[in-house]
Amino acid sequence: MKVGNSKLVIQDSSKYGLGVFAIEGIKANELVLQFSGKEIPASEVPSYPDPDYFMQIAPGKYIGPSGYEDDFVNHSCEPNCTLDITSLQLIALRDIQSGEEITYDYSCVIFQDDDWNIPCNCGTYSCRGIIAYDIH
Repeated sequence: MKVGNSKLVIQDSSKYGLGVFAIEGIKANELVLQFSGKEIPASEVPSYPDPDYFMQIAPGKYIGPSGYEDDFVNHSCEPNCTLDITSLQLIALRDIQSGEEITYDYSCVIFQDDDWNIPCNCGTYSCRGIIAYDIH
C-alpha cells in the first residue's frame, strides 16, 4: 500500500478494517489526497463486497483501485472531508488533528443509476444507518 501524502498513514481502523489517518495536522480546505484509480464502465465493476475499492464518478462510470491511500478512505455520516467529484480531490472540511481518521460521506458520490447501498455502522451521533443514493 502506497501513501502519496506524507501527512497520512494507512493503519487499522476500529470500525472498518484498514483506514487512512492523519499523522500531522491538516488545515480546513487543504487538499488531503487525490483519487487516481483507472476509469472503468459500470459493467466491469464487481458486485459488492468483492472487492469494494470502486467509486462511482459519473452515471455509468467508476474508478477502480489505485494502490494508494485513496483505496482505504472510509465513510462517515459526520465526515471531516468532502470529495470534489469533478477533480476527484478529497478536501478537509475542517481542521483535522494528528491521529484522526480521514473520512467522507460515500452517499455524496452515489448517482441515481447506482442501486448500491449498505448498512452504515459509522457510530456517529447523526448516523443514518444506511449508505445509499439521495439520503442526505
